[in-house]
Amino acid sequence: MESLARSEAVIELGTQLVGELSSDAGLLTQWMAHDIASHISNAKSAGPETQQSAREECSNAILSLWAHQNALPAHLQPFRELEPILRTLAALDGDNEDSYRHFPSFLRQAVTMDADEETKRWLTMAMGVDFTARLLIQQALRSAGARSLSKIESWVQLAANAGVDPTPELQAVEFLKARVASKNDDEDNTDTKAARSQTIAKLRSFITIASLLADRMQAEVESSAELEPESVSEVDEPEFEIAPLERSQDVN
Repeated sequence: MESLARSEAVIELGTQLVGELSSDAGLLTQWMAHDIASHISNAKSAGPETQQSAREECSNAILSLWAHQNALPAHLQPFRELEPILRTLAALDGDNEDSYRHFPSFLRQAVTMDADEETKRWLTMAMGVDFTARLLIQQALRSAGARSLSKIESWVQLAANAGVDPTPELQAVEFLKARVASKNDDEDNTDTKAARSQTIAKLRSFITIASLLADRMQAEVESSAELEPESVSEVDEPEFEIAPLERSQDVN
């Protein structure tokens, strides 16, 4: 015999599913939404003699639909927000502990070891841009994750309350939190403030470089002539270092 508390939790899950399905104009999804809604209505309005059987029938219908949630159209699947972020993290090598993406630690010194000063400046700039690109990627992922996590966690909680094992989705949620959430939000931490100041300086340098290169390319387009490479020393040199920043909470 199903407990009243679990029955109510399953009905709550079903109500949420009906809301999702009702937003779609497809004939099949509309039928499913109507079917589950009818079961919920019958379970709530049944008299004492039929209430237990009506609730069990309602729960079975809801849990059956939940078990086949991945067969629903992609835009109606409860955990649709989760997959694209996880795929993006995998594509961006989210487990890489290095602060740089294209310049691993063993290459950062090697690439400039035998280079002249002019070449070193350009290579150092490239590594600084690489570092900044990773920061921007992390910030974008944090924003995407924060927007999606509340919806995903709501479904996980509903499923858990209904007695459904949400372990795979819960593990994915915890992984996502660990990868995109800031690991230190203590704004009064002096070390964190110093690290953030360094990060802000690098971001501003990135803007300077991007603006300089955009202006130069625009000039080339307008003049339709090739220009000799400009010396890094002829412009305000961005303050990039070959060595990475101290591992801070802003990087991963």
